[in-house]
Amino acid sequence: MKIVTLRMPRVKVEIIGPTNEDPEYYRECRELVALLELEEIITFVGSVSMKDYYPHLDLIVLTSISEGQPLVILEANAAGIPVVASDVGACRELLLGRTREDRELGPSGIITRVADPAETAQGIVKILADPVLRRSMSAAGKMRVVHFYTEEKLMDSYRAIYDRLRQK
Repeated sequence: MKIVTLRMPRVKVEIIGPTNEDPEYYRECRELVALLELEEIITFVGSVSMKDYYPHLDLIVLTSISEGQPLVILEANAAGIPVVASDVGACRELLLGRTREDRELGPSGIITRVADPAETAQGIVKILADPVLRRSMSAAGKMRVVHFYTEEKLMDSYRAIYDRLRQK
């Protein structure tokens, strides 16, 4: 975020999630924010109801070094919030599409290399600085969830797996 503030000095960041699970890590994060002089920009909000919180967000950033299928991206897509995420687990397919038909919807975010703060900052600035891009990513995310991530599709996938295993 320090890199982002060089291009967008008025950006505001809210780090969402529990602060009491690992007090030492939380302390280190707060110290880093102070060291980088980002206290006016970054707020640790703790645990919140994401359903209530999503309408207030312009962008989600997920810089994990390991993920399976991150629900936060599905939730962000459903809420129409673009995402910048590292290229781990299913992040790429959730943001860019898994099939040709899915990819035709367009991206709902930007994928970056793992542990690449400069590339992450570039993605953040690109989305925040371009309202047209942000709206198109928002629409793509909503469509992706509606068409490819319904409960019915999930159940169909499980049935197909079970059927394949039964036939062996």
